[in-house]
Amino acid sequence: MGKIVEIEHEFDTLNQMEVKLRMLVGNRVRNKTKIQKACERMDDLRQKLAKRTKGWNTTAEIRKWRDLKCMS
Repeated sequence: MGKIVEIEHEFDTLNQMEVKLRMLVGNRVRNKTKIQKACERMDDLRQKLAKRTKGWNTTAEIRKWRDLKCMS
């Protein structure tokens, strides 16, 4: 009886490892530094655009929506 319980435990552990491996393989690896630099560049470009469109701060608006998206 003890041998069956041990085999079931090993099977459960293998299933858990398989699930974790599938999650790791399925998710893309992201270069956070590259993403951060791209965000900063977009902010710079939007600030230049904001000077042309007076009365509305596009950089602050987009940053607000991006931050909300990242928090969820």
